[in-house]
Amino acid sequence: MDKNLKVKDKLSLVVFPTNKKNSKTEGKAIFLIQNKDLSNFMLSISRLGISKYDIDGSVDYFGIKWNNEKKQFFFSPDLEF
Repeated sequence: MDKNLKVKDKLSLVVFPTNKKNSKTEGKAIFLIQNKDLSNFMLSISRLGISKYDIDGSVDYFGIKWNNEKKQFFFSPDLEF
């Protein structure tokens, strides 16, 4: 972890997937977001995604999806910081 970053910039979103077919990958940490300011985000487990609350009161939702071809998670729509 970079100690030069401000405290608000040190938040990450990590997934620990389970894989019953391949126990070698089970529990391996996958960082979806790393060292970003997530102070205006809220994780939604029931919808499997995150909501971003903007200063103007608007809310944007980003679903967490799985790309089976690339074997990786992604946000839909794309999430940019």
